[in-house]
Amino acid sequence: MHFRRAPVTLLAITALALLLPSGCSKKDSVTNPRMGPAAGFSAAPRSGPRPLDVDFTNSSTAGSSPITTVLWDFGDGATSPAMNPFHSYGAPGTYTVSLTVTTADGSNTQTKDPYISVSNGPGTSPANAAFSGAPTAGNAPLTVVFTDASIKGSSDITGWSWTFGDGGASTAQNPSHTYLSNGSYTVGLTVTTVSDGTDTETKPNYVVVTSTPVPPTAQFSGTPLDGVMPLTVQFTDHSSPGSAAITARTWSFGDGGISTATNPSHIYTVAGTYTATLTVTTSVGSNSDIQAGYITVHPGPVPPTADFSGAPTAGLTPLLVQFTDQSAPGTSPITAWSWTFGDAGTSTAQNPSHTYASPGGYAVSLHVTTADGQNAKTRTAYIQACQTPVANFAGVPTSGFAPLSVLFADSTSGNPTSWHWTFGDGGASAAQKPSHTYTVPGTYTVSLTAQNACGSNTITKTAYVSVADPCPTPVYSIVSASWDIVKPTGSVYHTSARLKWNADVSPAACARSVFAKIYYRAVGNTVWTLQGQSICYTITDSRTLDQGTLVVSGLAHDCYDFRIVLYECGGVNPVAVLEPEVDSNLTNQCFEP
Repeated sequence: MHFRRAPVTLLAITALALLLPSGCSKKDSVTNPRMGPAAGFSAAPRSGPRPLDVDFTNSSTAGSSPITTVLWDFGDGATSPAMNPFHSYGAPGTYTVSLTVTTADGSNTQTKDPYISVSNGPGTSPANAAFSGAPTAGNAPLTVVFTDASIKGSSDITGWSWTFGDGGASTAQNPSHTYLSNGSYTVGLTVTTVSDGTDTETKPNYVVVTSTPVPPTAQFSGTPLDGVMPLTVQFTDHSSPGSAAITARTWSFGDGGISTATNPSHIYTVAGTYTATLTVTTSVGSNSDIQAGYITVHPGPVPPTADFSGAPTAGLTPLLVQFTDQSAPGTSPITAWSWTFGDAGTSTAQNPSHTYASPGGYAVSLHVTTADGQNAKTRTAYIQACQTPVANFAGVPTSGFAPLSVLFADSTSGNPTSWHWTFGDGGASAAQKPSHTYTVPGTYTVSLTAQNACGSNTITKTAYVSVADPCPTPVYSIVSASWDIVKPTGSVYHTSARLKWNADVSPAACARSVFAKIYYRAVGNTVWTLQGQSICYTITDSRTLDQGTLVVSGLAHDCYDFRIVLYECGGVNPVAVLEPEVDSNLTNQCFEP
């Protein structure tokens, strides 16, 4: 069967323009931000012998609203409202497919032309309608004798149906017809076979009845039109010369090849769809026949592509899973299936079911075979057969002095996949084996929730961790004081100095954060005045490096005694005092402004 692209008319262009958006203002884009859908789809396989079973996949995007309706047009008169339909093409040919999706915000259509190519299959070939007429130009009344030149294919031609373009018709194999009026007439012949359907040859403006010179009408056919590369196609010129003999022919085969022969043959070496063109020239003029998508060349034998799905893919044991073969056969039918289910189970059925008796994650593989090759598909950890977990854990150690680091170990049964711990002091973790440090003395309740695809379970251990205070009654002391003194040159006074002191705490395991307030008074005076306080710092045992400091400056010109009072950080009651009577470094320190 031959297909020709119809001319684009002014009416079609005008209708397309009416469908284009007219533009929108900035205000419109703010007040109406909703978005319509965008149609999209794919199909597999897209070519093969009849009957061709095709799976269509909807890949449309919904925009601002969900897709409410779907309409497929398969190009052979059939339609479907399914989301991802299956369709079987029974007749050979090339088909245009379109998908329209609709939401509350509008609709959108994607059309792919041509998209599906169906051949007759091995051992069959369609009829190829062809004819000639003589004469094809002259004055009225013009009697034309038509001759059937059709090729029968794999079954005999049983019927002929002619249309002569002026309302006349015939069912004879080789009719004659008389044209009474001037004009250009399109002639068509449809042949019918026993089992391979019909084929039509149409020659536009084939017969020209006029008293003026008639230009030629280009027309051609090719055979075969579909095949595996390298594909040799024989082209035949069926052009009508008009009122003068054809003096030149130019063929363009669509792949860069050209010829000037009357009936050339051409070899296509690359897979694809090609447009063929014939231009004929006489002394009256020239004419071209352009047949878009006329030749389809397929790659060599294509092996299968294995694919499958299973349902359900997760659940409680015993888990019964139904597997479905979704393999693409390539250029030959699939003849064998080999399944492995990951638990030592196998099958050679196309769509088997299998029961998983034990919990676990299972890899599933499908191996398919055709006359053109083999292919395998493996899905790792595809099936998750499980049992509801029973949570349990242990921690080491569960008692000790703060800070106490405890390592928790999950011992849950049932193959959990996630964990949630709470440690009783506000801390939490999602690790399977977390470590947690308790910094405050106390008794803590620990909980673990373990979960998998089948459910969750929680265990709580009350008062599980006991944390003791390493020094409940610390004893503080200020051991000594010293100065970093800055004196003006030639002076016995200093303008500023840094007072340092060494504070200790016992027992040895204690570590405390403290600060000190520094007081001063003139020598011989009895009233103390606050000079300032240090920042918080940590003291441990009797380390001499645990020193506090404060810079003393800005005092009036005089000599002073100093007093150091120690506090716990955040505390208001003194915990230790160093008097000038105890440490001589705190007496008779002289300052000038």
